[in-house]
Amino acid sequence: MSRSKLLIIVFISSFAVSGVIESFVGMEAANSVGMIHVFVIAVICFAWCKADVEERNIPAPTGSAILCGVLPVVGVPAHFFRTRKFRSALVATVKAIAVFVVSILVYALTLYAGEYVSV
Repeated sequence: MSRSKLLIIVFISSFAVSGVIESFVGMEAANSVGMIHVFVIAVICFAWCKADVEERNIPAPTGSAILCGVLPVVGVPAHFFRTRKFRSALVATVKAIAVFVVSILVYALTLYAGEYVSV
């Protein structure tokens, strides 16, 4: 499995871990867990961008990795449109949106499951 795909799995898994942890800690601590998760997401998105460029054997677009890490909602699609043809970039952006939706669903399910178990 390629490193970029492995990082996508780690990205989704981080939402599962965050959901489970937040379900077992109080509301005050849940905010801290959320802030830590934001930094984890930034690192994963930065690493994914670097891995994607490396796997494609192309020069890294200036600032793409930083933008992916700091603001993934803008950075990931911008990276796609800078490294792929229009049609491929559009398909990749739709897939990225699907990964985000799946991540949110995984988070919600694990949060609910953790609250259900702790009751």
